Amino acid sequence: MSVEAELRFFMKILHNYQIGARVVDSENYKQANLDGGLRRYLHLSDRYDKLFCPDFKELDIAEYAVNILKDNFLCTYLYLILPGKLRRTLIIGPYTSVNIHERMRTNASAQLPREMLSQLEKYYSAVPYVPEDAYLLTLVNTFAEIIWQGSENYTVRTVDLSSDKDAEFLFSLKPDENDPDLSIQVLENRYAMENKLIDAVAAGSFYKAMQLMGGGSADMGMEERVSEPVRNSKNYLIIFNTLLRKAAEKGRVHPIYIDKVSADFARKIESLGRVEDRKSLIREMLSAYCGLVQEHALQQYSPFVQKVIVRIDADLSADLSLHTLARALNTNASYLSTLFKREMGMTLTEYVTLKRMEKAAFYLKNTNLQIQTIAQQCGILDVNYFARLFKRVYRKTPKEYRAQNAK
Repeated sequence: MSVEAELRFFMKILHNYQIGARVVDSENYKQANLDGGLRRYLHLSDRYDKLFCPDFKELDIAEYAVNILKDNFLCTYLYLILPGKLRRTLIIGPYTSVNIHERMRTNASAQLPREMLSQLEKYYSAVPYVPEDAYLLTLVNTFAEIIWQGSENYTVRTVDLSSDKDAEFLFSLKPDENDPDLSIQVLENRYAMENKLIDAVAAGSFYKAMQLMGGGSADMGMEERVSEPVRNSKNYLIIFNTLLRKAAEKGRVHPIYIDKVSADFARKIESLGRVEDRKSLIREMLSAYCGLVQEHALQQYSPFVQKVIVRIDADLSADLSLHTLARALNTNASYLSTLFKREMGMTLTEYVTLKRMEKAAFYLKNTNLQIQTIAQQCGILDVNYFARLFKRVYRKTPKEYRAQNAK
């Protein structure tokens, strides 16, 4: 039975959830660098061969089984020997269900060499943190049922190589301080992940961005830089806010929109009181920036029309007549009118009216401002004319709309 199509589909799912997975055989297992170079850095190449060589001479890895292996570095790998004439093994991982940074702060920082501690922090910051792996195991078991044609045809087994002396194990190791490969690979992975996140947010894809962030629990490969947990979370979120700001800019959102959102989150970050609140704030930030792109992305318009839209949105109380805008942009009014309607599907006057009424509706819902004041804020001095325009758009007078929608 060929399982290639199912395997490609399953690995795509794992990739989207930022869980590493490789198919290895006796020829390519060393090149696969399945542990991210950690054992080579610690002069443990023999342990790498023992752990990842598909012959599994020294490991209790079974066929027709989902083998859950836990190593000395508090990481988990899943092994499935694939059906077929060639002996190939799908190895999923590493991931960890342990708060590594907290453990290193409490146990290791005083005893590990400084260089080694720094390298390990970089390494673990790139290992997916899966505090509850039941969902992942459900995915793996579903794949296992397919390739082995039923749940009764395979087992789930645990191979535990870890012990209660993980810290002592680390203290006894001697890293290769001249080998930069561990840091290089971690940094490469981090920047690749950041670029994927930037692309997702620039496209306004909240779902994709959340996948890349592991549902908001991932930390984009950021090692902890200070010992105080809340301050460390704030520092991380400041970097994350900058990253999302650049992503929105790449999505062709004008800085006038980005700056307000960025400033709001800067204040929220500084008021963060608990590390546990970081996850919800990450989700809020992703939602806000993706929403910003969806609402204000201008990439589908020509640079000239982009300038017009930004100028209109920047100050709806200004004189936004066709001739005034044409003069401000140093162009012909007839040309501006034709170009704007072709790209926007409505006249410039219709667009200005629509944006002003949207702003008016927001004020009516969320403030107690007098209707005359709202009209002036929206650039219309005649309150009766404002009321007629509003009713044309919303089929209600401003008073009726406020009565039905006021918060």
